[in-house]
This record gives sequence, structure tokens and C-alpha cells, in this order.
Amino acid sequence: MNVRRAFLCMLALLSLLAGCSKQEKELVGGKDRPKEYFRMICMNPGATEIIAGTFQMVPAIVGRSKSDNYPSKVETKPVVVDVKPDYEKIVKLKPDLIVYDSSLFSESDVEPLKKTNAELYDIHSDTLAQLKLHIRELSSMMHNETVASKSIDEIEDEEMNASANPLSPTPTVAYMIPDTNGMHMIAGTSSFWADAVNKMGGKLVGPSANKFVTLNAESLIKDDPDYIITAGSPDPIVKDSRFAVLKAVKNQHVYGINDEIALRVGARVVYLLQSVRKIISGQVVVKK
Repeated sequence: MNVRRAFLCMLALLSLLAGCSKQEKELVGGKDRPKEYFRMICMNPGATEIIAGTFQMVPAIVGRSKSDNYPSKVETKPVVVDVKPDYEKIVKLKPDLIVYDSSLFSESDVEPLKKTNAELYDIHSDTLAQLKLHIRELSSMMHNETVASKSIDEIEDEEMNASANPLSPTPTVAYMIPDTNGMHMIAGTSSFWADAVNKMGGKLVGPSANKFVTLNAESLIKDDPDYIITAGSPDPIVKDSRFAVLKAVKNQHVYGINDEIALRVGARVVYLLQSVRKIISGQVVVKK
């Protein structure tokens, strides 16, 4: 009888220990243990800047886009995206996470990626708030919340500084991608760049769009912005005879920002905000 009772007690104890072991494996602090990612593909420069730059996870990146060059260490990684994704190469790399921007790829581009069994994360942002949310979510996925918090704080510091020091009157701004052949593009009023300009104390003027679209010269002349900010050299705008009548051109208020900083929604967006603020607050002067 005593032997049977001891045997049953031992079974109960083993069952309890097994249950605890299983619970420890599945739960951390009462919550599901976050999934870990070891093989990531970044399909656009902004995504790469955040994963490799902000989170310092270059070793985990197994594929990138042809345009990815920051931080410089990522240039050693295989290129899996040029104009379109190289699906065969992506499958061979066996990624567990693919980060992409839905504004750069169509549904038909993204659909085959689902067959890789990797988790897909869309990093597209039309506002600073959306970008900060993506940084927070990715930081949780990367188990790197502390670094993300610092990055977000830097962005919010720029926002608060601009909000605390409003510009009067509010300067109007056109944000453009110049073209030497005159086929310039301009950011829409519901785009990420509009939100960046507006948060820095300006008012972006342009077409109703959430991306860059082909410029309508007559519309720009009608808007007649106080400032024009360009991705890269402003010379194609300044030298375009159609825009000689613009007050931004007359007043030498046409400024270029490094094209990577100007166009990439990624780890270096704080430099974009700082540049925009300096320009529209009159802290940048063109040398005559």
C-alpha cells in the first residue's frame, strides 16, 4: 500500500514538473515568448536602415535591395531586389522575416513572397506617427526596445522643438525630385514628406497624393511656394526657365538635401527633420 502510494505521488510530481517546464518554455512573464528572427530580407533602403542601422542587426540580414547602402556593412549582403524581387534567390535564402514597403511593390509582387513561409512586415509610412509605430513594433520583434526608444525620442524632440517655436507666417514649401530633362516630381500633400514639412512648421503645397507624382508646372506656379526643397542638387529647378517667376527662385530659397536623407523613410529621418527646419526657418543661406 505504501509502495503504491509512493508510486502515485511520484507520478503526480513528474506530471507537475513537466507542466512547469512546458509553461516556462511557452511563457515569459505570463506572456507568450516573442518569436525570434534570424534570417531577414530587407526589400527597400528605409527598412534596411532601421534593421541594420537602428537595431544593429546586420548579421541577421541575408538579402537586400540593390539600392541598400547604409550602413555600409550591408553592401556585402546578397541583392535580392532590383526593379522586381528575385523570388528564386529569396526562396533559396530561407528567410523567416521579409520587411518591405507596400508603396514600392504591387500586390502581384508581394503575393509570391507568401510562399516562402516567412513573416511579411509592411513598413510603409505616410506620417511620422506611423514610422514611429513601425520602429516600436520592429523593436519588439528584434527584442531591441531600448534602442528604438532612443530613436523615437530623437524624432519627437525635433517635433516638440518645432511645435514650441512656431514660424509666423507659416512658410509654404514644395518638396521635389528634380530631373535634368525637366520631368520633375513633387511630393503630395498626404505623403510622408508633407507630414515631415508640416511638423517642422511649414505647409507643404502640391497635388493631393500620398507619394511623389509628376509635376504640373502650372500648378507649382499657381502655388508659388516660399521655399522649394529638393532631393539632391536643386540646379535643375533653379535653371528651369519655367520657374523663374517663382518667389522661391527669386529669393534664392531653393535648397537641396542629400538625396538619401531626403527620400528614405528610415533610421536617418531625424536628419531630414533637422534639415527641413533649418531651411524653412531661415537658418540656411545660399552663398552668392
